[in-house]
Amino acid sequence: KGNSILEVDDEGGRMFLRVLVHLTMHDYPPLVSGALQLLFRHFSQRQEVLHTFKQVQLLISSQDVENYKLIKADLDRLRTLVEKSELWVEKKGTGEETERRKRKRKESLISDISVYNVVQYPENCICCLTVCVLQGALEETTPKKDKLEKSNENYQNVKEILERLNKMCSSGVWKKQQRLLKNMGAHKVMLDLLQVSYDQNDVKMQEIIRFTHLFLQKFCMGNQENQTLLHKNLNLFLNPGLLEAETVQHIFSNNYQLCSEISESVLQHFIHCLATHGRHVQYLNFLHTIIKAEGKYVKKCQDMIMTELTNSGEDVVVFYNDKASFNVMLELMAESREGVGESSPLRYHISLVELLAACAEGKNVYTEIKCTSLLPLEDVVRVVTHDDCITEVKVAYVNFVNHCYVDTEVEMKEIYTSNHIWNLFEDFTVDMARVCSKREKRLSDPILEKYIINVVFDTIHAFFSSPFSENSTSLQTHHTIVTQLLQSSVRLLDAPWLQQQHRVQVETCIKTLAMTGNSNITCTLNLYSLSSC
Repeated sequence: KGNSILEVDDEGGRMFLRVLVHLTMHDYPPLVSGALQLLFRHFSQRQEVLHTFKQVQLLISSQDVENYKLIKADLDRLRTLVEKSELWVEKKGTGEETERRKRKRKESLISDISVYNVVQYPENCICCLTVCVLQGALEETTPKKDKLEKSNENYQNVKEILERLNKMCSSGVWKKQQRLLKNMGAHKVMLDLLQVSYDQNDVKMQEIIRFTHLFLQKFCMGNQENQTLLHKNLNLFLNPGLLEAETVQHIFSNNYQLCSEISESVLQHFIHCLATHGRHVQYLNFLHTIIKAEGKYVKKCQDMIMTELTNSGEDVVVFYNDKASFNVMLELMAESREGVGESSPLRYHISLVELLAACAEGKNVYTEIKCTSLLPLEDVVRVVTHDDCITEVKVAYVNFVNHCYVDTEVEMKEIYTSNHIWNLFEDFTVDMARVCSKREKRLSDPILEKYIINVVFDTIHAFFSSPFSENSTSLQTHHTIVTQLLQSSVRLLDAPWLQQQHRVQVETCIKTLAMTGNSNITCTLNLYSLSSC
């Protein structure tokens, strides 16, 4: 027989189990319930210990120990302040009610003293009244001033704690700090802080809430375990606030499991926010986030978002298709020459087009058809080829063409039977010439450079390598444009400032164009040799 200090009998625990089983047979519910709980606990304790050991974090360096002490002190202080928030946070309507009570008290005081002095001592009425009113005002002012000072001190303390914790999430070994903060329950205190009731006009509290959201976003960034912890409290963030939308975006960011399990009600919440609380880019950014995670497309989310968008109407889906609205778009682009502002209607429109393209990415026939019905190819080309079109709009629109018309699951006949795509290619050569205007010197326009290398070349390669384009007769009739594309690509490849990772994309595109030229049109031999070297 083995014995151990962990055993409760001399039989390896067998007697203990027999006693518990015997107790469960008694006709006394509290005893039976207690015996069963002890039995369950006995057989689950090993798993509990193993789970607890997995949560253990060793503080190896002196810096780790110092961080632990700082975090513990800050969290203990913050937890106390949150629990006593009703003493220092200004509630909605608190200030107005205090003033009303104050006025009522003064009026009552004046009325009582006036009556008393007029009847008893008419000659002392004014003097007595003045002294009493001043005394009453002084008595009210002193505690109010002390309370205000204490409240301001607490606001400042909370802000400083949040700033330190935010800095902790951004310094050192990032993952280690996230785990330490999780093990110490920092997120629980933050969630409690978000639930504190306060006056929406309280600027200091608004700043504290902003810092709280910023912490939670850093807390779960790139950390699936922490994302899952915050996801359990998802309903806390499902309100029209923009900070909440950004935090929800971080909770789902690059987490395939959470994205694939998302409920339809969460999507409908953000679509409803777009329709009722304004066209804010933050709502669209969340929708964009859940479409792709860990390098995989979430088809369920693509389909649900597409359905909700098509059912939402013009309040959410804003396009500039007709003549009047197209002129509005030209004005917006003219205002955005130096960059598109975050609050500009054009920023929302660009984000919407990018979202639609993302819904069709990865060859999704349902969303491809829906997208082409929302934004016809003719309208896209009209915008992109316009002289006043800015590069940010071109990036979104051409990417949309690539995923909704070119790199598709089913053939979009319009793109092979009309001249629209060739007009687009002609515009590509103009922009490629702008990038290569000075071959030895890099053009100081990173957005245009990104557009050419990441969007234009991807679209060209997708079109000419598509199985649907092989039998197209339009290649024969537009051989001049193909040659121009090939020449422009070769010229860009010769630019000494072109980075190595981008050269691969350009070379791939050149080879695709050269093979097209070799089989369908007559290209000069030197161009082909340049492109295949």
